[in-house]
Amino acid sequence: MENNTNLSSDSKKGPDFQLIEDKIQFSPLKKIKLYFSFNRYSFLLLFCALLPALVIILLKPQWWWLWGIFALVGIWLLRWAWLIHAQTFKKFHILKKNIYRQNQTEKSSIGKYCSDPCYRVVANEILANQGLGFRQRKKIIRKMKKTAAEENKYSVVVDFKNQIVYKSDGTKTEKYDLKQGK
Repeated sequence: MENNTNLSSDSKKGPDFQLIEDKIQFSPLKKIKLYFSFNRYSFLLLFCALLPALVIILLKPQWWWLWGIFALVGIWLLRWAWLIHAQTFKKFHILKKNIYRQNQTEKSSIGKYCSDPCYRVVANEILANQGLGFRQRKKIIRKMKKTAAEENKYSVVVDFKNQIVYKSDGTKTEKYDLKQGK
């Protein structure tokens, strides 16, 4: 019974998921380096969450409400740290998939990874595997980040009932009628 559930979860990941995972392997040292690189924001948030608690324990303030405020802030920061950390294996797979594509001489776009700071690390590793230097990688990522920011300036509203999509940049609104194709 367990094998059936594993197969169904693997099939949701795509047909080449296991092939890529089997073909592309990192050395233990490289895995550790990538793990800490992918989770640097998570560790920063963890540190920021634990620092106020440590200060309160050391200073032992008389204001009881200060404990509650720092506890709420700490829980919020820990949640974000966990959400970033939970994406580690996804980041590893994205990197493996792009390395596999490079080996198969397929083109892969890193632009979609440059809008999120947590995934820029993945884009940087992809470019490093292509043999690009530090300055070249930073220049490419900076350009892609700017392009992604410009593309994300639009708001999209979908009217499902009338099958119309509205795209707005704040000054101009475009209307796409899905029934007519434009």
